[in-house]
Amino acid sequence: MDEKVRVCNRCLNKVYLSCLEQYEFQCFEHDEDLFLVETHLVDKKDHLKWVAEALGCTEETARYVQDEYDGYIAKCCVHDDPVDIPLIL
Repeated sequence: MDEKVRVCNRCLNKVYLSCLEQYEFQCFEHDEDLFLVETHLVDKKDHLKWVAEALGCTEETARYVQDEYDGYIAKCCVHDDPVDIPLIL
């Protein structure tokens, strides 16, 4: 079965779990928390193609960037204080 990614309906960027109880997700592009109906699922492979096109890079590089960003978000969400993690491309 293909892996899915949940994205924002407006910008198609990947969304992440919200820290606010009343919302399910948050979109960092819009700096906004979202309800489930404001998002949809897409195939991860199709999303990586879209990211690669938007960044002007290969799908392999897009996957690396997405994985690094996911790790950055995960580290930020488990700390109460700001986290200084450089994102190097």
